[in-house]
Amino acid sequence: MSRFLPALLASALLVEGCASSQAGAPSSVAAAPASVVTATAKARIDSTLRAYVASGRLVGVSAVVWEKGAERYYGAYGVADREAGRPMQRDAIVQIYSMTKPITGVALMTLYEQGKFKLDDPLAKYLPEF
Repeated sequence: MSRFLPALLASALLVEGCASSQAGAPSSVAAAPASVVTATAKARIDSTLRAYVASGRLVGVSAVVWEKGAERYYGAYGVADREAGRPMQRDAIVQIYSMTKPITGVALMTLYEQGKFKLDDPLAKYLPEF
């Protein structure tokens, strides 16, 4: 597993949230329907993020989950600046490498949720013949 996987997953969740929330307008948070992100799911995300920091694989990590136009989860663990001992916070600026995979993954998940394709569809159904 890539050492950047947690950052990519967190980025994918953030990108999906920004796309579906109309830039996170505060009014959309108040009017959003009840979350299906359970306390168990939040606890699993927390434990996964903590484990990556505790194992030393990551110095700091944060994740945001947006659902139906509202923030449903935010968690940050570790430090944003190891030398200064500054804790990871919501406004921490971090270097993110390639964003192609998370954006493509979010686009595919969105199309799948809309019923545009099925996971067992043959590729020939979507690719042109040569």
